[in-house]
Amino acid sequence: MLIASGFLAPLVEEIVYRGILLPALLPRMSTTSAVGVSAVVFAASHASLARFWPLLCLGVVLGVLRVRAGGGNLVPCVVAHAVHNLVVLTAMMMSSGPW
Repeated sequence: MLIASGFLAPLVEEIVYRGILLPALLPRMSTTSAVGVSAVVFAASHASLARFWPLLCLGVVLGVLRVRAGGGNLVPCVVAHAVHNLVVLTAMMMSSGPW
């Protein structure tokens, strides 16, 4: 679970949402709109109403990071996404009581 949610999911999701979707939207709309649309799609794809708003915020942050990194560099997004997932996973594990 640690490898899947901490490393593989961020890599795949960043390729899809910030590596493919966001660059496809940028020529068609403003940067703000493209980041917003990609963030909404990212949040909605997780199919959780309870987590929609936090994921939307994460999607916006990652979208802005992607635009600012420029040059097609997804590494900062993947690293930030992985850190986020690992923090959430750790918090979930710690709140589940004694091991």
